[in-house]
Amino acid sequence: MATVQAVKTAQAQKQDITLKGSVELVNEYLYYAVNSILYMRGVYPADMFEDVQKYGMCICDAKDDQLKTYLM
Repeated sequence: MATVQAVKTAQAQKQDITLKGSVELVNEYLYYAVNSILYMRGVYPADMFEDVQKYGMCICDAKDDQLKTYLM
């Protein structure tokens, strides 16, 4: 009986990965990946980027609104 209740509790607490959440996560990952590439390759000057704390590390993010809009 206790096992059945434990399984039901575990299923109720389980968070499913949704397609919408997965797409948003991949989109955010690619956004920061492209920002890092543009910064490291020197495509844009270094002063156009700022360091942002994300995922427990510093990640480059563009300051320019036009570039942000283009990448989004």
